[in-house]
Amino acid sequence: MTMLLMMMWLLVYSLPALVSAQQETDTVQHTHQTNRDQGSEYTSGIGQHCTRDCSSTAPHHSLHIEDGYDHHSVPPSQGPIRVLFSINLRNVLGVDEIGERVSLETTLRMYWKDRRLKIRDEFLPSINNYLHLDNRFANHIWIPDIFIDQAISLRQPKLHLTPISLRIYKNSTLRYSTRVNYDVACNMDFHFYPHDVQTCLIKYESFGLTKDEMYLEWGQDNNVNKNISLAQFDVTVELSEYSTSYYDLSYPGLILKLTLRRKLSYHMVQTFLPSAVFLCIAWLALFLPPSRE
Repeated sequence: MTMLLMMMWLLVYSLPALVSAQQETDTVQHTHQTNRDQGSEYTSGIGQHCTRDCSSTAPHHSLHIEDGYDHHSVPPSQGPIRVLFSINLRNVLGVDEIGERVSLETTLRMYWKDRRLKIRDEFLPSINNYLHLDNRFANHIWIPDIFIDQAISLRQPKLHLTPISLRIYKNSTLRYSTRVNYDVACNMDFHFYPHDVQTCLIKYESFGLTKDEMYLEWGQDNNVNKNISLAQFDVTVELSEYSTSYYDLSYPGLILKLTLRRKLSYHMVQTFLPSAVFLCIAWLALFLPPSRE
């Protein structure tokens, strides 16, 4: 009898907790279903092979998207697709000589043509020759698979939204622009310190497309901040192109060559002059008469 009363007591007191847990589970499932429904409204017809006219389900009603559009496929072109890459080197944030790395603040832009995407006639801009697209749309179109070789860490200085700009021009040219800061490994040689010159090669390379599929080249709107100032180094920048030769296939890439020439004046004031003063003081101490007691 006592055992039966204890079981009834446990059932009465545990029933509200079970009901509350079931209600929370139903709420979470409803929220997830709502999010999936909202996401499906945005991505409908994009990122997959279209089974009907993609333009009717496009996330941007201002665009005409070719039927059968697949964002995994390289845009059709005669020969390798041409991608223009440009950089705005805003600042060299620092040089870590012990860790052998440099930290850069940049804005990166890529231009390419995708004739499968066009601006609808009624939305053609009257002033500018381009149309701004929602940043989220970048996840559902083909974008060059560029990565930064030997990058240690990447950071995007966002306040609320990720700093990304996506444009499409009247001739179906797309421009992808983003602000990114990153630390890159740089092999340094200190044999001639403090007269050393360090050369850092920052490489922007295609990860999966070979040079037969994509051609990378520097654009015309590159910019280097002329007010970059480092305490120990003078900075010069050169841009060049290359193709990898250390894989079984050759991949296109671009090089930003950062030359760091150490300032001798800095070490004259910070190292040589203080050392000479201490040496003179130590040398003059030899001429002091011995103390007499």
